[in-house]
Amino acid sequence: MNRLKIHNYYYLAAAVLSVLAALGHAVYTNQLILPQLEVSDLEKLTQDANFMSWHLSTSTSVVSAIGLFIMTIYRNREATIPLV
Repeated sequence: MNRLKIHNYYYLAAAVLSVLAALGHAVYTNQLILPQLEVSDLEKLTQDANFMSWHLSTSTSVVSAIGLFIMTIYRNREATIPLV
């Protein structure tokens, strides 16, 4: 079986940090922000908009981590093909 060969450790470090940022942001949101939103007197639409904006940042970090991991295992020119 072919093993993944790491071509760039900087991208790997950035991918790991991006995953950690996504996990931290998701945990912070679910434990501190969402309970406060549920008991607030904001309209439902405003609560949903705040909910979406918090989770948009988490999903962006996850997608960035996937892209960085692809860039880690492919050479610089070859990495652009799967990312496109």
